[in-house]
Amino acid sequence: ATAAHELAAAAGNVPIVNVGAHNVHPSVAPVMDYAAVVGGCLSGSTVLGSRLASSPPVATVSGALVQLMGDPVKAMVAFDRAVTPDVQRIAYVDPRKDPAEQAVEIARAMRDHLNSVRIARMPGGRPVDTATLMEVRRQLDSIGARNVSIVLSGRLTPDRIRKYLDEGAPIDVFHDAGYIASAKPLSFLPSITTISDRPVAQETEPLPPNPRLVRVL
Repeated sequence: ATAAHELAAAAGNVPIVNVGAHNVHPSVAPVMDYAAVVGGCLSGSTVLGSRLASSPPVATVSGALVQLMGDPVKAMVAFDRAVTPDVQRIAYVDPRKDPAEQAVEIARAMRDHLNSVRIARMPGGRPVDTATLMEVRRQLDSIGARNVSIVLSGRLTPDRIRKYLDEGAPIDVFHDAGYIASAKPLSFLPSITTISDRPVAQETEPLPPNPRLVRVL
């Protein structure tokens, strides 16, 4: 929740969705999604977590599906045919190819079925820059796909989010895949320290003298 609040504070009016469920144990993911919404995120990516937080689950077409099918357009079309219409169509742009060209290809193939394109990295694993995002927006607008949103993900931090927004990057939604999931947990020790107002020694404290014990070292 604290990590989510840090991202939300940096993003201002731009929504953030927590999609880091693949980084934690399945039994923890729903609680993480709930905590992310408490911290300021729009939603999470698990069905149970979103139910706990009373928010709709949001997820992207899997990058693994893009790899298996070999093409982001084929993956998006297959997803569109198989999944119910109430699920958002958020296409994943292959980070090994030009993001702007792919965004246009997907938008043309999907027409009014496409909600968003998600960009995570540039070819070679480089971070996405503002100039690339502006070019994606320009090319989408040029083919009449002004309603298609741009989703950015990939190693987000509060500083990176602020930098994008300061540079005027046309980002409609941030998808956080790791910052929230990798947040350092707060220590929680449900230990008994007193019984009826009487202090009780802990494991890390000196124990009361015991005449049956003999020091050997």
